[in-house]
Formats: sequence, structure tokens, C-alpha cells
Amino acid sequence: MADKLICYTPSQDVLVDTGQGHIAGLILTSDSATVGACTLYDYAGAGPPTGPKLMDMIVNSSYPIVLFLSDRYSPRFHSGLWLHLSDHCYLTLWWHMPKI
Repeated sequence: MADKLICYTPSQDVLVDTGQGHIAGLILTSDSATVGACTLYDYAGAGPPTGPKLMDMIVNSSYPIVLFLSDRYSPRFHSGLWLHLSDHCYLTLWWHMPKI
């Protein structure tokens, strides 16, 4: 397995990675009094997210989300991983992918 770790700034709507893998952990924070949202999708291969939703989280500045998942319970993606991150949210994402 290959580990990958990356930090994302607010207002992202991007393809994180292609291929198979699973989410190992994340830290989601907000710098605003309003709530922010983060959604991760299994990328279906055509533009903005069209695949199944893997995780949907809402965060405010008082309570960051810190989540580390064991291999057994981690959400899997099959074609790639797509991220939608709202304004005022910061995400640190850690995922595993099989060796190529």
C-alpha cells in the first residue's frame, strides 16, 4: 500500500486521486462562525462527482473533526476520489492506495 497525505484549502471541488484505495483519516476544520461542509465521492470518471457519496461532514470553528479509520471500517473508493470542500473549511486527508 502507498500512503498519501495532502492538505486542501477552502472552496475546492477537485479530483484527489484516480484508482482504487481507501480513506485512512482526516482532519476537518473551519475558520468561520458559520458551518462548513466537506463531501467525498467515489469518482465515476466524468467531470464533477457522479459516483456514490462516501462521506458527508459538517463542521464549525468550535469543534473540528478528527477521524482515523482502521482498514476494516474505512470507506473504499474504486475509480478515484473526488472532494467538494465549502468556504472556510480546511481538510487534511490521508488515504491508502495499492502499489502499482
